Amino acid sequence: MLVKNYFSNLFVLLKISITFEADFLLFRNFFFLQPLNEQPPMEEFFNAFIEFLKKEKPGEFHSGYISDGFHSFDELYAYRMAYNAALFNEFALNGKYDAHKSLRHADGELCFGGGWFVVVAELPAGQITNHYPVKDWEHFRIPEREKAAEWDGHSPGVALQRLLDLGKEVGGD
Repeated sequence: MLVKNYFSNLFVLLKISITFEADFLLFRNFFFLQPLNEQPPMEEFFNAFIEFLKKEKPGEFHSGYISDGFHSFDELYAYRMAYNAALFNEFALNGKYDAHKSLRHADGELCFGGGWFVVVAELPAGQITNHYPVKDWEHFRIPEREKAAEWDGHSPGVALQRLLDLGKEVGGD
């Protein structure tokens, strides 16, 4: 009963339409056929269910509507873009960190085959990059390049640490 209540509450929290209830129940039953002590982590289940819906219901399901109860993924990505644009614009305004944008990666290929661009900055601790849809191009008032700088292989976690290190440098911590 506890598991059933948990999944009932999940529908409210994730704001998944009642249209998907049958899919959800079938998916849940399949996913949790293992004994209780061998079941995968709940996060793995939710991520797998989201991928299932994206594949099986592409015109009906948009993962950006999923919410933590305060903000949807779409809202969080919009905030991320706005904060990043403000930061990169400040870098460019002050001639710092070789901030630039490009529709192409260093190898000349369009970002993700087109419709996207990359922003790059070379911080003292190393490079940070992010990709955005071309609809956000004008928010980044930074120099444009034919091809972006060569990616240094950083992971999202490494880029995050580089930003935190920059904050310590600037803030004096």
